[in-house]
Amino acid sequence: MQVLNVSRRDLSNVQVTITFDNPGVTVVEDPVPVALWRRRAWRWMTIPIRIEPGVAPGPVAALATVTADHSDPYEHPFTVEVTAAPPAFEFRSAWIRDRAPDGNADGVANSGERVLPRVRIKNIGDGPGQNVHASLVIVDSDVTVVSGFASHSTWPAGEARNNGFILDIALDATAHDVQAVLSVVADDAGPWTFNFTIPIVASEGGVATSLLANFPNPFNPETWIPFELSDAAETTIRIYDPRGREIRQLDLGWRQAGSYLRRNTAAYWDGRNDLGERVASGVYMYELSAGTHRETRRMTVRK
Repeated sequence: MQVLNVSRRDLSNVQVTITFDNPGVTVVEDPVPVALWRRRAWRWMTIPIRIEPGVAPGPVAALATVTADHSDPYEHPFTVEVTAAPPAFEFRSAWIRDRAPDGNADGVANSGERVLPRVRIKNIGDGPGQNVHASLVIVDSDVTVVSGFASHSTWPAGEARNNGFILDIALDATAHDVQAVLSVVADDAGPWTFNFTIPIVASEGGVATSLLANFPNPFNPETWIPFELSDAAETTIRIYDPRGREIRQLDLGWRQAGSYLRRNTAAYWDGRNDLGERVASGVYMYELSAGTHRETRRMTVRK
């Protein structure tokens, strides 16, 4: 705040004290007294204040009291405008629900299914989000967005929530990763945009040896790694850390030709290295070795 000595004389040992009528707003530290304040001189005074959580936005009445040697106290009322702390959203994870009767409940988006993707985001901001709206956009001829909107009247700071949507996967959909975009807006905040993939696994027909996208991804602490084999083979999944060092080997043994797409058949990784330690957040590589076939993909551990 800027203060003017309106007196006609110099003042000594000047002290400025600020008080508020709202107990949730307090002064952290009073300014250092001014030994000599010349008449008609302006001074900037920095006065740190603390605003407790729960203080409603709006004006807060304050009173500045100025004292000095051989001078009567001077009081000056004023207001401080308290504004709402903003929200901020972070993508956490996404996974598939495909419950009966429209799905086979294997946690994978298969061709011909109606699936219910869940996208989890967290308010990492300092304040709550008001009238938060999340919309899912997919531009893919194999996917129809039946319901792509989720709304929340209030979203507290520090809270993570799931946003549910409905997708129809075409009967003739081929195995591929669908690119999805989640857009989030709130009152006077945003937008935030998050990109992620939804793997589609073909339900029928012959298969080629391939490594598919793990689910969920990003994940914490566990994930499943689906794959397909055109021929029977000794099968291994290797996990590499962000530096390219092998940290875990999943020996799956001799597997017959076919699709290993569901949780009970796909490779499972518990997010630990060969020493049994939880791995840190980051981007990891996973590699399928089946006969002479080698294929690598990325996955993300997020904590």
